[in-house]
Amino acid sequence: MPSLADQLLKAGIADKKQVKKAQTAKRRENAQKNAQVKQLGKKARRQLQEQQAAQKSAEEQRMLNEKVARDRELNRQKNAAAQAKALQAQIKQLVNMNEVKREGDVAYRFVDGGKTETIYVNALLKRQLSKGQLAIVKLADNYQLVSALVAEKINSRDASVVVSLHDRVADAEDGDDPYADYKIPDDFDW
Repeated sequence: MPSLADQLLKAGIADKKQVKKAQTAKRRENAQKNAQVKQLGKKARRQLQEQQAAQKSAEEQRMLNEKVARDRELNRQKNAAAQAKALQAQIKQLVNMNEVKREGDVAYRFVDGGKTETIYVNALLKRQLSKGQLAIVKLADNYQLVSALVAEKINSRDASVVVSLHDRVADAEDGDDPYADYKIPDDFDW
């Protein structure tokens, strides 16, 4: 690879006289530095070497501290990811172990993320969903039914999984229902 001086000569930016002048100036500068170091004497040279060694050591220590800090942050991120993965595994296990089988042809509508969704259940499941005895959870884009107690456990781990959980409502058969005398027609659908 040609030197910078050769490249400048070839490009016509500099002539031989200018290149020679620059090389001479560079040699004089280096000679001056060497002369100054020789004039310092042994003691001064030793002090200079010690200062340079101390600076090098300080730089190495700073780099080591930065590496340790980076490693700690990386480990923290890995631990957080592992904890999140374990939490998702717990939620999946809770849902799979406590899933209530959906069956029936009665439409039950609920809101998930601002969008109305529909699942089909039987009349008993619909009533339990309305009273807050059952809840709808979303796991891997599938809606599943679980009991309200399980939904509360899931909610404590990750609230975004529980899609629909109504407040528990006492049965109207308690005698406290002021509308108990009014029967709802069988063909009425909410």
